[in-house]
Amino acid sequence: MATAIDKLFEKAVHSIHAAQLERAEKTLSKILRQDGAHFGALNAMGVVMAQRKRFADATRYFERALRIMPDNHDVMNNLGACYEQAGLYDEAVRVLERMVSLAPDNFGGFANLGNARLGAGEVEGAIEALQRALQINPTHPQAWNSLGSAWNERREWTRAIECFRRAIAIDPRYRDAHYNLSNALFRIGEFAEGFAHYDWRASFTAAATAVPLLEDPRGETGRILVLREQGLGDEIRYVRFLRSVGNTRAKWTATCDARLKTLFARSFPEVTFESPDGGRNLQRWVRAGKFDRVTQIATLGRWYWSDWAQEVGGYLQADPAKVAAWRSRLEAAGGSRRRVAIGWRGVADDPARRHWYMPLATLLSALGGHDLLVVNVQHECTPEEVAALKDSGETLYTPQINLKDDQDELASLLSAVDVVISGTSSLAELAGAIGLPVWVPSAISDEKWDMSITYRKAVYPSMTVFPTDGDAHWRAVAQQIVAALDDLSW
Repeated sequence: MATAIDKLFEKAVHSIHAAQLERAEKTLSKILRQDGAHFGALNAMGVVMAQRKRFADATRYFERALRIMPDNHDVMNNLGACYEQAGLYDEAVRVLERMVSLAPDNFGGFANLGNARLGAGEVEGAIEALQRALQINPTHPQAWNSLGSAWNERREWTRAIECFRRAIAIDPRYRDAHYNLSNALFRIGEFAEGFAHYDWRASFTAAATAVPLLEDPRGETGRILVLREQGLGDEIRYVRFLRSVGNTRAKWTATCDARLKTLFARSFPEVTFESPDGGRNLQRWVRAGKFDRVTQIATLGRWYWSDWAQEVGGYLQADPAKVAAWRSRLEAAGGSRRRVAIGWRGVADDPARRHWYMPLATLLSALGGHDLLVVNVQHECTPEEVAALKDSGETLYTPQINLKDDQDELASLLSAVDVVISGTSSLAELAGAIGLPVWVPSAISDEKWDMSITYRKAVYPSMTVFPTDGDAHWRAVAQQIVAALDDLSW
């Protein structure tokens, strides 16, 4: 005969299946107050926490359940998956390796183990686990996508592309696989097909759903709305396509970050740029605009990708008067010295991304002995970075402008220097878009900048990327920068 706790547990399970997670949590909490060792309630509470993206809470419940039934495959699999989602890759690998040793035909265990090993940087082990998972279940699109990502880490683009295609064949609307396939195709120079898949990278905002999607801009005559990309660097990269729309008869309006509006409007006078607020304000703005078609700006690559195959000059134009003014200021500060602008990292000193960037001390050592005017364009410098710059012995110039928000002024300043050295950030994208010589020290682990030569040359012909395979080799990259400075024709 069912007990009161049995009935409560049945109620909680029904709530989980109905996606009523808050109700399920309350019911399971009631059970656990009465019986803190109820295995089913502990495991179910872990499932609820995981579905609510509360992975730290989920792991605690799964750990408690596992202490009661140490060999339960489902709990081990759930716990390992939560560890992986929480970024605790070593713990995930440990649990999941034990799980698959007990259940050698368990698809989920091998699939999660592959993802955990990939997160831990164990690429070969990830490939092995994911291949085993796909032997058990070859119709799982997420596993094919993960295997493609593992081949990406090995720079084996052909194998990665094959895996992403398998994922899409199983689930034609699998957005992540389309996005990953597009990036792999970019790396081998297949721009036309790459941009066709890149269009799956994100859903259109709710504001755009009432406007028909743009099918082909070349025959349009109405009002076209072009939505911005996410991130300053991506906006700078893809605005290039708007230079091709002047040949159409349509009326073009593009949204952009307010920091870029002045620079973009000068560079593309045939386009109206606006910076509406998001959410409901954006929805009202779109309705008021009475647009006939809508697209996102990178989607224009489906028709104008060939622009990238031509080595042309920059497509963003700084204010000539401001450029002249900056040249005068820099001459006053450094005389006839050559001017090198430096920005060595992203916005914040994020420990999780620190390995992406060449250390400032290493960069300064590469610049030494060349009698340069070093122009500091790194925004939000830490006190330690300021001290390192002052102690470097270089002739230093720090502009008194808002380097983060005044992108038009920054573009003018960069246009007045001889070379820009930038970490993998929007600063490098801005310099490349202007057509300036820009050198980018880049860790290979930063995939966005691990471009093939074909891809990089098509995007930013004036950019040179100095790649490394990790922190231990930054000195070798510094030596390349020294050689480039020595060889540069001033």
